[in-house]
Amino acid sequence: MSDILEELPALSRSYGLPASIVKTELNTESLYELEKISGDLPDIDWFNPNLDERLLLQIREALQSSSSQLLETLEIARETYNREGFCVFSLGPDIDRQDIDIIKKNLICLLSLLGSPFGAFFEKGFWQTLGVNQSALSYRAESTGYIPLHMDFDQASNPPDGVALFCLRPDPRGGGENTIFNYERFFELLSAEQLEQLRSVSYSYSTLYNQNGIGDLYNPHPLVDQKLFRYNGKVMPELDDPRTSLLFSALESYFKSASSIYKLEKGDMIVINQHKALHGRLPLAVKENVEYTAGTDRFLLQTYVRHCTLM
Repeated sequence: MSDILEELPALSRSYGLPASIVKTELNTESLYELEKISGDLPDIDWFNPNLDERLLLQIREALQSSSSQLLETLEIARETYNREGFCVFSLGPDIDRQDIDIIKKNLICLLSLLGSPFGAFFEKGFWQTLGVNQSALSYRAESTGYIPLHMDFDQASNPPDGVALFCLRPDPRGGGENTIFNYERFFELLSAEQLEQLRSVSYSYSTLYNQNGIGDLYNPHPLVDQKLFRYNGKVMPELDDPRTSLLFSALESYFKSASSIYKLEKGDMIVINQHKALHGRLPLAVKENVEYTAGTDRFLLQTYVRHCTLM
């Protein structure tokens, strides 16, 4: 354990600069084309966390028949997702002109290029809403403070392959940037012995309640499971073993310093490939004695992706 801790400063220098963020912006013609495809889709029951496979087939066939400009734009995003571990789509800031149902359909059209989108919570349906709650516990998605790098559902036997976050409203005070760390590049820097040290670490985090499509509770679970990095920095306050606690603290500092940073703007959707990257969030820009007002605070939609042969 001490070996990899001692080598982290050198590994940090070898990691190099974080990947730059390339936003896939859809121009007016491509947006119109996407909205036409969405408009032709049947009504979708968003209370159901699962989409009909026939619907996804209809979407993919429509996209394959779309213009070369739209296809080339979306292919760039898919290549970035597979290479860097994340991609960013932009529907533009003028999303208020559209009905929310069309916006959601636009998003599943984009996500269908990466796999099969699904909701991970039966009681929340397909989309989970993430607002701001100044009373929320630390490290919760609705909290205002720093959220460590993590894999979503590290404690599930079959975590989602992708995590999608769509921004309906950014933090009005300018905070809440997303952090993304490409752990695949990190693994390439490790010796076989160092990687084995990480594989030897196991821990437990939280539990599962009425989840959909992610398997069973997997606690305790290894930190490195095959090529999957089941790291979750949110567990740090709960770690009892001093060596494991020291390791997680050192890893979190390293990951944070080597992360790509991106602030979601209105109309942006970031998708993280959990087979390649971890994600987190910098603190919201909370001002003393200033309350967040309903309807003005940061507000996101979240859903998940299961990879398929399209990848």
